[in-house]
Amino acid sequence: CLKAINVSPAELDLVVYDPVGVDDIDEPETAADNMRVELDSRFASVRLERVNHHAAHAAAAFFCSPFREAAVLVYDGSGEVFKTHLGVTATETESFYYGFDAELVLIEKTLQARSGPGRYPYTVGIAKLYAMLSMGYLSFGRYNEGKMMGLAAYGDDSFLKKFPYERWVADRAGELICNSSIIVPRKKINLRLSRMSLVDLPKRLAGFLRFRVRRAIEVLAGALIKKSGNLFVAPDIFKPIVMPRPARDPKQDLLPDKHYSSVAFAGQKIFERFALEIAKRLKRVTGNENLCVAGGAGLNIDANRIFLEEAGFKHLFVQPAASDCGIPLGAALYGYHIILGQPRGWEMKSAALGRPYTEDEIKSAIAKFENRIIVRKSDGVCEETAKLIADGNIIGWFHGGSEYGPRALGNRSILADARSPEAKDILNARVKHRELWRPFAASVLEEKMGELFDITVPSPFILCTKTALAAFSP
Repeated sequence: CLKAINVSPAELDLVVYDPVGVDDIDEPETAADNMRVELDSRFASVRLERVNHHAAHAAAAFFCSPFREAAVLVYDGSGEVFKTHLGVTATETESFYYGFDAELVLIEKTLQARSGPGRYPYTVGIAKLYAMLSMGYLSFGRYNEGKMMGLAAYGDDSFLKKFPYERWVADRAGELICNSSIIVPRKKINLRLSRMSLVDLPKRLAGFLRFRVRRAIEVLAGALIKKSGNLFVAPDIFKPIVMPRPARDPKQDLLPDKHYSSVAFAGQKIFERFALEIAKRLKRVTGNENLCVAGGAGLNIDANRIFLEEAGFKHLFVQPAASDCGIPLGAALYGYHIILGQPRGWEMKSAALGRPYTEDEIKSAIAKFENRIIVRKSDGVCEETAKLIADGNIIGWFHGGSEYGPRALGNRSILADARSPEAKDILNARVKHRELWRPFAASVLEEKMGELFDITVPSPFILCTKTALAAFSP
């Protein structure tokens, strides 16, 4: 980053860092010492300041927005780890802020008690619950909650009828908390030697024992916390949810089996209702019509739509890098405005914050594949590309700096004709090599958006879903 703007470490006034670690809690002095070691001697004279994880998220949302004043919602799976005044280890999951000019004020923060690294014996936040279903039950892996959001469109309400919203979410003293007790039946382990090789046997036994040991540690940790008397243990708020079937095999095709898509549907609807309720609360507390959103949960485009349509907010800004990849930007903005007291003067109208490439760099990259591709320079790139798309071709579009955050927004994009019913399946199968139910976003001219979508404001960062009004026709 410093090389890109031709600045040396010695020229820096301030470094702001977020010390979040999900497995430990560092005292401020220890965290600062660790950061000094990481920065090395080149930054020896730089002022070093620590920022809270959710505060950095809030800064990334509000200070990038077009609003002079706004309510700010931060919600994610787990933020900074705290020791409460009762000695309880807890993690922040939802935070309300109010932003005005170059200031941010914390309104309230929801904490979830932990019994160990990543262990929540009583309750979790909505983003963690969503991730538990996506990663732990639907087997999509870490940071792939977007897959569950896409799959939800193919599900029905059968699972939600069996396990309604109240089994997952409860209101306690004005704070919404989610059920962390989800019991997933294990698949039967067949240890008959006739069905497996001797090579597989140790691995299967190790997996079985690892699960049993981990479960025993969780139970013991929870019991010790209760016995210590340090935790304000409420009566059991939730009954455990026992899933009717084992977790999905990652190799299993999802679409023919409605059970797993119905779980995705339920997870999405629970998420949307939770988001609506906390957004309404934030609207009542602040009385402001502008909303800024950050945290990994801010990437849920259906929930973002609800903020405008049902929660009472009229204007919305979601940080394009809403997940933790936006923390560095938020830390820098927090340092500039809050710590150094500098006025605001920048609005994030584009997410293309990556560095551009020179023509020489592009030619050098092309030269590596000179025997595999045909290269031709065009005098009318946009016109020729439009014709290629209209003729059914798939385009790889490389332009300017890369986008900040997970969305391809026209600078690093795969383009195809949205009028074609087959385009989505072709892209998923032949280009992206991913599940056929994964969606794509339609890109239209801003002045034409009202003709095609039920939309009154642009959505330049693909962070708010809209309803199509008219069918595309060739």
